[in-house]
Amino acid sequence: MGLNSTPAMFDRIHEGGKGVGLFSTANNHCLDQGEAGLRETLDFLDSRGCPHVGTARSREERDAVVMVDRNGVKLAFLSFTFALNWKELTEGKGYLANYLRLNRPGTDISPIAAQVAAARAAGADAVVACLHWSLEFESYPIKNVDSVPNLWV
Repeated sequence: MGLNSTPAMFDRIHEGGKGVGLFSTANNHCLDQGEAGLRETLDFLDSRGCPHVGTARSREERDAVVMVDRNGVKLAFLSFTFALNWKELTEGKGYLANYLRLNRPGTDISPIAAQVAAARAAGADAVVACLHWSLEFESYPIKNVDSVPNLWV
């Protein structure tokens, strides 16, 4: 699981469905254990019946709209990360993580817009975007990533 967590830790935050129930998996740690670790995490979440968004095992899974109905309100979720901890997505496997350099001026955010449009077309009343960006342990966003030493190549 992300950040090398355990099933026991998952049980603590999930609380049998009373706690965290949807997981945004696009973050800088999503490929820390490689593609096999990412797949293992998604398989685990699926085995526990937990929806997840931001990483995927296929293009079809990446493009599927993740929607939760709460009291008749349809909420769609999407998730993107700005970094992969010095890793790059394998050529031809860009679907593994929704990865955009969100902390760089001029980044093309059309993949986010496309997912929002797909969610609206699927009937979402609202779309929640989980955007993972900036630097760890910083209280405020940095003005420009180019001013930081090459941390997130």
